[in-house]
Amino acid sequence: MKKKHLSILLVIIFILSLTSCIKEEIQITTENNFSLTTELQPTNKASNFPSYKISNRQGSAPVQKLTEIAPIITPSPQTDPSNNNVDNKNPENLSFRYGDNDERLKDIQERLNKFGYTLTLDGAFGPATLEAVINFQYRLGLRADGIINPATLEKLNSKPTPATMYDPEMSVPTFNINIKTSIESFLNTRGYSSNTQFFLWIDLKNQRVHVFSGYSGNWLLIKSMVCATGKASTPTVKGLFSTKDKGDMFRAGSNTICKYWTRFYNGYLFHTILLDNDGNIKDPTLGQPASHGCIRLSIEDAKFIYYNLPYDTAVWSN
Repeated sequence: MKKKHLSILLVIIFILSLTSCIKEEIQITTENNFSLTTELQPTNKASNFPSYKISNRQGSAPVQKLTEIAPIITPSPQTDPSNNNVDNKNPENLSFRYGDNDERLKDIQERLNKFGYTLTLDGAFGPATLEAVINFQYRLGLRADGIINPATLEKLNSKPTPATMYDPEMSVPTFNINIKTSIESFLNTRGYSSNTQFFLWIDLKNQRVHVFSGYSGNWLLIKSMVCATGKASTPTVKGLFSTKDKGDMFRAGSNTICKYWTRFYNGYLFHTILLDNDGNIKDPTLGQPASHGCIRLSIEDAKFIYYNLPYDTAVWSN
């Protein structure tokens, strides 16, 4: 009996001793070989979901990666926009776009008329309403995409002032509706989609960049900009791409800079015409091939893409 008790006691002592050794070894490894720190590493430019890693202080311990898994949701190009996602508790939480017909559009058309437009109150989101919405959004500093959303409705609820009333003399984006329809038809027959609600077409033949809003098969032209693409010796790349990273400025020479750049493929960017170090225009050439392959735009048009078009917007160069 005494031998049995002695055996049990020896086993307990052995286990306690082993546990102590393991704990001490782990503590020494943690203190001497590596430290646990977190470093924010966005998985991509368009995502807010970070990843974390264990960094190696002395280089002797293997680096492990711990990724925070979360769904990255992107709008589907095939989503039917006729679903206005109306919140019955908040009638202002809705959206309309070109081609819609809805009784509630009559109220919106009436609000636009208070700002000086002359729309027929028919509840049809046709060409005249589209032009008025784009004009209104552009003048009030909103994204001029022709889509009536909560931000646009909020501005329409404000009291008109001399500064916000429609001024037919003010230069804003407008389109010849026949040319607009022709351009839209040309694109929509090709079935191209985008991971955002926008689509960019670099029209190499006509030296234009066309900006569309909508979804596959129903792209609506909201802006068309004169550009300068690559010269014959340094042509602009052709194909389907998407917008990537962006930047305020890059240097093209000792006294030459380009601002508001948006990359769409490798070294091919949308950016301003050539400027000097003080921001003055050095080369205003637009409307004809003039670049080393990038897409040169006026300062305002480069800013429009830089500020309004999100990452992963489809770009077709043709």
